[in-house]
Amino acid sequence: MSDKDSMEPPPEEGIEIEPMDEFDCLELEKTIINEWGMQRSSLNRMIYCGITTRCLELIQDAEVNELFNDPRMLGQKIVFKHRVKELQTNVLLQQVGSRKRRHCSSEMSFNNKLDDNPPNAPAMILSDSMPQQPKKIKLEDEDDPLLTDASLLEPEQSLEASDQAIRLHDHLPAIQNGTLVKPTTANALAGNLPIRISAEGLRQLLQASRQGQWVLSYYGTYHSMNRKIQAALTHCIVEQFLVYNIMFSHRLMRHYAHIITQLFPTECAEVYYKPAQTLGWKRTCASGKLMDRWANQRMRHKDRYPQQRPRILDDTSDQRTFAEMSLVIGQHLIGGL
Repeated sequence: MSDKDSMEPPPEEGIEIEPMDEFDCLELEKTIINEWGMQRSSLNRMIYCGITTRCLELIQDAEVNELFNDPRMLGQKIVFKHRVKELQTNVLLQQVGSRKRRHCSSEMSFNNKLDDNPPNAPAMILSDSMPQQPKKIKLEDEDDPLLTDASLLEPEQSLEASDQAIRLHDHLPAIQNGTLVKPTTANALAGNLPIRISAEGLRQLLQASRQGQWVLSYYGTYHSMNRKIQAALTHCIVEQFLVYNIMFSHRLMRHYAHIITQLFPTECAEVYYKPAQTLGWKRTCASGKLMDRWANQRMRHKDRYPQQRPRILDDTSDQRTFAEMSLVIGQHLIGGL
């Protein structure tokens, strides 16, 4: 082969797609043909598109419309949508039941350990002349003299769960009379607040929880925030989206960052959300404390928050309250079953 031939580009070829495994095809055929009673043409279409039985548990309406894009398959699409909603509802209930059983078993094992090892230490007797001193939260800036004020002394608490927080496995979702019952929210007031919140609404949200009151008290005293206070603020905001299973989109993050600067004027919006930028050939990704808290909390507490795909809001839906969108999401999940 000459040097000229070696420098010619190779002929263009299509992307090589690995065919479906025979086992996956048989499992899909068992479900589609034997159990659901659909036509073989629908099965062939799914095999062509690489749909497996695992995909049936995750598929959404947009993918179903793309799968059955031929008007002549409208009847098959109707049957398929109905069967898929039944399957996804059953899978959701199975996950909830297994999660509840794991929680009950862990509580039983913990109680058994307490029964086997009773505490032997005598109770501490406190004198009336010695009042209890509250514990101080360990902050990151230990050398800051402002942090030694007595107004900041509170009982120890974790930023992962406040006193108002209610874990979802204590109030699991269920379907009653064809309606999906959502668990109680971590902050009862948030259900009546619009998702696209105002500065006054953010103040009410913070006042309804212990962490939020801590944030307001600290800022009211020092007119600034350290990283610990900023983390508590972002946690109070992000937890509502996680509990109600609503997508905290970049548009909403930008809005909440702007509202934070309205309520706390000394704060910078880019600290909480900085959009992606293109500088010449270099492109930076979006970042900020709100985005970090949203991603970290979903990964860290998979057993605490709903595992369904978060609902993405349009420009009109974010005017609703968290409770209203919770009902809309519940109706979307059961789909009129």
